[in-house]
Amino acid sequence: MPPIHWNDILKALRNRQCVLFVGPDLLPEVHLFAELCQYLGAQADAPPPDVAACYPHEELFLFAHPGARMNVCFRLDDFHASWLPRFAPLYADMAALPIPLIISTLPDNGLHQAFDQAGVAHQFQSYNFRGAAATGMQPPRQQRLVFNLFGHCDDANSLVLDHDDLFGFLSQFMGARKLSDTHIEIQEMLGSGSTIFLFLGFQFDKWYMQILLHLLNPGKFKARQYALNSASAKETRVFFGKKFQVEFVDDLTPAAFLRELVSRWQADEKTRQTSPTATTKTQLRDWLKSAQTERVIETLTHIFQEKNAADGLHAITMLSARAAKLELAVHKGILSTADASLESNRIHDALLDLIKGVEEG
Repeated sequence: MPPIHWNDILKALRNRQCVLFVGPDLLPEVHLFAELCQYLGAQADAPPPDVAACYPHEELFLFAHPGARMNVCFRLDDFHASWLPRFAPLYADMAALPIPLIISTLPDNGLHQAFDQAGVAHQFQSYNFRGAAATGMQPPRQQRLVFNLFGHCDDANSLVLDHDDLFGFLSQFMGARKLSDTHIEIQEMLGSGSTIFLFLGFQFDKWYMQILLHLLNPGKFKARQYALNSASAKETRVFFGKKFQVEFVDDLTPAAFLRELVSRWQADEKTRQTSPTATTKTQLRDWLKSAQTERVIETLTHIFQEKNAADGLHAITMLSARAAKLELAVHKGILSTADASLESNRIHDALLDLIKGVEEG
């Protein structure tokens, strides 16, 4: 098995340069689509009521009549809720890691609930290939984003359940919309904004997943890419290993990998916080010089919270909002280079003033 370069992952987490892809095979012993078919009433020799046929490899249905799709949609939410206790520990570990962007192929609320329960500020969005694009999104490195790629149980039109849905999804996703023009922030993270891709329970063998991986990985060659519990055939692994340098890890389950990563992250954080060289004015300035603005903002926020410094918290909140607005404007191309540089310098100077005030305070 290939070695996991844990320190590289920790560095990517600290710099908000890690993207996590979540698939339905998070539990090695569970085939979720087969469980769904049984939940819907499938028998050994017959598909569920309202379903003309099931396609296990593609995880799609053929519905018996126009109303059948909606009948299945009504039951999806309860099905995923019934599995939440099994997935909850993994979701909780995902929430405990500072991963700016999590793309899930599951249409449930589980990750969103885990973030809420952990008190982690985040955005929750889903792609709807039939509907309007989401609005008001912030860049993931400013506020973490959980993104349901195949829709959401609460919106039947967004779900990918049969071949018509799949072709409709692909035609939109591969066309002008891609992740839609309001999701430019996601595309930046998937391109040059990340150095580590993690695939947990992601299904590489499906032909449409292979297409999606090409679209979701525009930079192609990240520093590291790991796939756990991918259930991929040998030829698939060879292709993605050569094409994208994906390293397939079979000696750890997704749950074990997440537990180990959380443990290492918490130990790393504790070491950095208790170290004699923990955050100082010089470190904050060094981070600012190396364009780690998000890290400076996050650290200053933590410092002001510990000191109950209301004025400092207000100032850093306003600067965080300005930085997010600037990044969004740059990505959308609605700000000239000169204006962007001017605003960036103003934010930089304001942060330097706050850093000076930290030590003087």
